[in-house]
Amino acid sequence: MPPIKPGKKSTSTTNLPKSKKKLSFAVRLKNFFNSEGTHIGLGLILLLVSALLILAFVMYFAYGTTDQSVLYNKTFAQINQARQSIQNPTGMLGAYLSHFFINKMFGVASVLIYVYILCVGLRLFSIKINLWKVFFHSFFWLLWLSVTFGYLLNPIALSGEWFCLPGGNHGSAVNAWLTSYIGSIGMPMVLSGVMLIYLIVFNKATVPFIKKLFTRKAKSSKTTDNQDSIINKDDDKEATVAVGTEIVPADWITKPENNDDVLIIEPTINDDSVELEIEKPVTDTNSGNGENGSIPEKASNEPENDDPYYNIEKLGLYDPKL
Repeated sequence: MPPIKPGKKSTSTTNLPKSKKKLSFAVRLKNFFNSEGTHIGLGLILLLVSALLILAFVMYFAYGTTDQSVLYNKTFAQINQARQSIQNPTGMLGAYLSHFFINKMFGVASVLIYVYILCVGLRLFSIKINLWKVFFHSFFWLLWLSVTFGYLLNPIALSGEWFCLPGGNHGSAVNAWLTSYIGSIGMPMVLSGVMLIYLIVFNKATVPFIKKLFTRKAKSSKTTDNQDSIINKDDDKEATVAVGTEIVPADWITKPENNDDVLIIEPTINDDSVELEIEKPVTDTNSGNGENGSIPEKASNEPENDDPYYNIEKLGLYDPKL
């Protein structure tokens, strides 16, 4: 190699180490995938593919009955040969993928796979979407719905009522495996328990809701017990009369069960009651009301009665201040 003259830089790259050449290629490749144009292009492709798959998924339920003669128990080569007879608007590929994911994979819940692809395409357009979170929730609902539909709806489909398996082969296989261990009665318990755990972990409103259910039941039981105890106490107490109302006998007062603030007065007649005779007062014709305008005393030779509510003379004048 000839010596480099001072003041001049060598532009030759033939003598650079091979590791630097490989590193430069890796950097260029990384820059290509990190570029905005690449993200927009890939995102557009994923959006179109996911939209086509979702449309094919929906059209499968409209044209799946007529396409079963071509799709059911046929290889991809046989379906390709008979693709002209497929009625699905998305063509042979859309009908085949829908039939594959619904009947042979996860059933109706397979649409979540297309939804996740759609979210990835939107994320490449710089839309803020947590793909890990979407992946986890989609994965959970994919498996749980497949097993649930396999337990509830697949037996109906296998009887010949429907042309597809709502839970797919995955749902039927998992149900057969779990039923062999816990039986058909344990399946709804397991499915409900798994769903409850999922809601407790990822939904903050689940725990307060469960607490409210139990607290309401406890409060209702306490209120009924308190009401029963109050009613029993009221039954044991005798009716009393406030000061100033002694004119009404206590045994005339009754308290209804429904309203605590209302008292009902009902006079009671005893068999040993004495007939009352009230005489008119003797008045002076000149003065009108007797001497000095006072009320004349009643002249009666009746023996005193021991009953204070019966003797009218002992009551005296009415005093409104009492």
